Amino acid sequence: MPARVFNAQTIPRRFPLIALAYRPPPWGRFPAGPHGGGLATEREQLMNDFLDFHSRYLETIAEANELNKPIVFDALAAANLTLVTVNFDGEGDSGQINTITAYTKGDVPADVPKTELVLHRATPIEGDRTVEVTLLNAIETLCYDYLSQCHGGWENDGGSYGTFEFDVVKRTIRLDCNVRFVDSIHHLHTL
Repeated sequence: MPARVFNAQTIPRRFPLIALAYRPPPWGRFPAGPHGGGLATEREQLMNDFLDFHSRYLETIAEANELNKPIVFDALAAANLTLVTVNFDGEGDSGQINTITAYTKGDVPADVPKTELVLHRATPIEGDRTVEVTLLNAIETLCYDYLSQCHGGWENDGGSYGTFEFDVVKRTIRLDCNVRFVDSIHHLHTL
């Protein structure tokens, strides 16, 4: 497949583009030059290059998620698990997965087996590469990548918390994400 070029670095293109998986940032690209006309300044060009690079990285994450999801569900089904819940929490520029709980039929808690899987891993420069991980790490990787894809910056500032639910029978993942924010009300009085 053809490679993508980013400032003299090549980023291999190994997956077909998933059209609906990537949304451009709401602010778009910076207009070229003063007041949107003419050549871009060095700062504007650097920012546009970064936005292009990050957009490609988000596409790579979305493509890896599409490949990894069936791999994880196949392993969960082979282990006779019917539901997996994953709780996450992040704030102040860090975030983590707190618990991963698996259930068998009848909502009976179960251990996640130490099955080894080969996952596609999105990296900013290399594009796709494969890594061998345990099923538990594969679930965690998929959750972190879906958070990056759906709620980039989920761990910043007030952060976010929530739950993933892997329904093995329906082969669906439900992400319930709560985004925290700080609000203020200003009053000014001259008395």
